[in-house]
Amino acid sequence: MARSVILNQTVRCEHCHFMPRWCICAGHESVELPLQVDVLMHKNEQRRPTSTGKLINRVVSSSRNHSFETESPPTKESIVIPSRYWLRKKQGEESYSTIEALLFLLTELGLTEEEERLRLQFELHVYAGLRSRGIMSIAEDYLASSPLLKSMPELLAQMHERRPVT
Repeated sequence: MARSVILNQTVRCEHCHFMPRWCICAGHESVELPLQVDVLMHKNEQRRPTSTGKLINRVVSSSRNHSFETESPPTKESIVIPSRYWLRKKQGEESYSTIEALLFLLTELGLTEEEERLRLQFELHVYAGLRSRGIMSIAEDYLASSPLLKSMPELLAQMHERRPVT
């Protein structure tokens, strides 16, 4: 007959969720991956010691867990990284600009320095595009959440100076 540690309220390790006798925490080793792993897990899986989704969350430090409940499923925005390309209307919710696709790939390949440098160029490109179109309030909203504020403050100051139109 099968035993249920969930239904019987058996004492379990708070990390690996196995009974203390079978605790595997002493063998824990983190695994670093060159990509973001998001686990969509049914709410009932959250407490199961055999849940491989929870194993991923324990071992892969960069992983995120999203709980799924039929009555209140997670929103797409809470899982998917929203696009930073504000210059044109997207063709669809699943669409990203070409450079964003490249940024995702660089991240997955673990090329973080290259991804960060390219991302700054992309952020600058979008911000300048919004400013050049005279959409100042949207440009300022965009800049408020941009890494440009910290990485290129002098250039931003130059861009904000009034200059004669040539």
